[in-house]
Amino acid sequence: MSDLDDLRDSVRGFLDKHAPLRGDGDTWPRLSTELGLPGLAVAEAHGGSGGSWLELAVVLEETGRCLLRAPYLSTVVAAAAVTGADDLLTSLADGSTRAALALDEDVQVDGDRVSGTLAQVVDAPGADLLLVRTGGALYAVEGFEVEPLTTLDETRPQGRVVLTRAPARAVGDADRARDLLHLGLAAESVGAMRRCLELTVEHLKVREQFGRPLGSFQALRHRVADLTVATEAAASSTWYAAKAAADDAPHLPVAAPLAKATAADAFAQVAGETIQLHGGIGFTWEHDAHLFFKRAWTTRLMHGSSLDLRRLAYDRAH
Repeated sequence: MSDLDDLRDSVRGFLDKHAPLRGDGDTWPRLSTELGLPGLAVAEAHGGSGGSWLELAVVLEETGRCLLRAPYLSTVVAAAAVTGADDLLTSLADGSTRAALALDEDVQVDGDRVSGTLAQVVDAPGADLLLVRTGGALYAVEGFEVEPLTTLDETRPQGRVVLTRAPARAVGDADRARDLLHLGLAAESVGAMRRCLELTVEHLKVREQFGRPLGSFQALRHRVADLTVATEAAASSTWYAAKAAADDAPHLPVAAPLAKATAADAFAQVAGETIQLHGGIGFTWEHDAHLFFKRAWTTRLMHGSSLDLRRLAYDRAH
């Protein structure tokens, strides 16, 4: 068993116990203090573990598997994107600072002040740090007010943020931050897809029709096989991008948006088929399938449509 397998087992065991799919407790303190996951890819000099995006991809798959209701993705992307701000890196690594990312809309910058209205910011409620962009520059904002929003995906809190000459400082490259966010969303999606497949296979093994398990019908087995192929294709694309991020390779700006586009499309397919293959119970509020379906479709719409991301990758490759 590899170190990555050990990491996966450890994180999965923790999340299964402390972050159940429908749990509403705050797992962030334990996730930070007991496992040190926010600082996984932060240099040891700043209080992190000195890991890479290969380790982060493993953890993000597991947080996607349980639809973790904590700002882990936003915080680790912030920690990976921030440069030249040692105080922020240290507080992001130890979990005392929770981040939110607003990288789709430019804000106005006037010296060390930023202004703008950000309509929907994931993880904004409860965040201590907001990273925003103007052009290709990334700015850090602390001390802001958030109006929580009611959204389709209740597992991802969102808020409306209005910045009026808020104090800010330049902390990095916004395009790189967005690439890493695309990669993180892809990894989360892969973990969620694999959980959808587990739920579906378990159901087809025990549910019977005409005196036979549903899984014995060839047509249904073919549908599950197609979903498995889509999931593994998304996983391959994601891990290619994760390796590029780990190596700081020049093809990351192409690999990351392609990974997100591939994984988001596959996740929407798998989540939709999960509901169908569960039959009537898949549509009920009590079953978990609808949570994955909502996460899949909101992920697909976040931070660029699949078509836009493929166009971006094409432009960057040429």
